[in-house]
Amino acid sequence: MTMIFGHRGLSSMYPENTMAAFKGAYDDGMDGIELDVHMTKDGEIVVIHDFFMDRTTDGIGYIKDLKFKDIKKHSAGKWFNEKFSLEKVSSLQEIFEYFKDKNFKINVEIKAGYRFYENIEEKIINNIYKYYKKENIIISSFDHYSLLKCKEIDSTLETGALYEAALFNPWTYMKSIKVDYIHPQYLTLTDEVIEDSKKEGYKINTYTVDDVDAIKRLISKDINIIFTNKTYG
Repeated sequence: MTMIFGHRGLSSMYPENTMAAFKGAYDDGMDGIELDVHMTKDGEIVVIHDFFMDRTTDGIGYIKDLKFKDIKKHSAGKWFNEKFSLEKVSSLQEIFEYFKDKNFKINVEIKAGYRFYENIEEKIINNIYKYYKKENIIISSFDHYSLLKCKEIDSTLETGALYEAALFNPWTYMKSIKVDYIHPQYLTLTDEVIEDSKKEGYKINTYTVDDVDAIKRLISKDINIIFTNKTYG
């Protein structure tokens, strides 16, 4: 049974990566959400896509150079629509605490690993231990060193390797970094890749699919998770 996850929440209708977008995905009946995390100057794990504030808030500057209390002063929704002007950048803890009793799955994407944020993996995993259910979490990243580090901390955590290019026999590499899922860009998913991945024991979680016909095809192929910005009722 294919699951549908809101990419940065239900981000076609709400400002991305905000509590409003995540609540919107839940209320829409989605199976889970995908969100992106960075780390502030004072060590808080925060939910925002970019390395900097400029695009999705009315603030400026790199997340790594700002304290959480200062990030909280800015709107994370006004850029999308004035009615969302009170939306703020949330901590990962805040998201976990809101959904912890709702049996809702969350894919946490680490936007940059230890080479940019020292000990970010440990901090994320400690948040999971304290505030959520480990079985409802997938950690993904384009930084595969970071995924391997997560597995070294806790081998039972589920991880998924994001990639965009059409890789040859991707599962051979994926086994070396000990991930549980492959997270390819959906346009790379030929029928052959889908079938061979299944034979190799890898479930596919694919991004970011906003075309209805593509979603129907992927559901017919029993893809594990489809990440989408939209709602389809």
